[in-house]
Amino acid sequence: MSGILLGDLFKFIENSHLLGHLHLRSPMPKPSPKPTVYRSLFGGSHKFGSLCKSRKSKPTNSKSASLIQRLCLSALASIGLILSIQLMPVPVQAIELTSPSLPRLQSSDEILATDEIPLRLEISLSKRTLSVFQGEVLLNRYPVAVGRAGWETPVGQFKVLQKIHKPDWKNPFNGDIIPGGDPENPLGQYWIGFWSNGKNSIGLHGTPNPKSVGRAASHGCVRMYNKDIEELFPKVKSGTLVIVTR
Repeated sequence: MSGILLGDLFKFIENSHLLGHLHLRSPMPKPSPKPTVYRSLFGGSHKFGSLCKSRKSKPTNSKSASLIQRLCLSALASIGLILSIQLMPVPVQAIELTSPSLPRLQSSDEILATDEIPLRLEISLSKRTLSVFQGEVLLNRYPVAVGRAGWETPVGQFKVLQKIHKPDWKNPFNGDIIPGGDPENPLGQYWIGFWSNGKNSIGLHGTPNPKSVGRAASHGCVRMYNKDIEELFPKVKSGTLVIVTR
């Protein structure tokens, strides 16, 4: 860039008409001074005497030549000052970059614990199925046995009241009790109760008679295959919604 500025200055001085307008009239024009050689700031040399001399058609005296030389030197000094300022190193203040404080990300366990969508159990007496929903998403559907005539499973909305592993069974007719874990226990290994009148209870349970599943065969309870109730048992909790429809 500096080389271009100096070259443009010399070209301007040679080709401009400024020199012709700066001459002073004198009855006896004096010869031009001897060309003076100036060392360029960027190497090489330039003869300002030849660059700054007046044109043949308009001779100048020594005063005008001296004035032009001073103008040339002043221009060069200005360019050198500008370049020295541009090349001067500028101190830069160091800025410490710090990361903003970000909120702690929750773990997957925390998200599941706070935002878990509760399960919903829907029992269809006519289809004899139990559907498990999470929100509006169907997770699974199981075949079930429902209450026989005279012992119909109650219809409505209920909530899980109790969960028992290896429940005892009490015969509703004679009051006999079969302990939990007994192979002949009609409740199987798991019990999920959702209705009670204070004396009798109705709920989901397994069965030692898998052939009854899919039929209206119980005393009001909802029977499931043992493997199905075992899968469902840990997924539900107290308060889980149970909807029974015809």
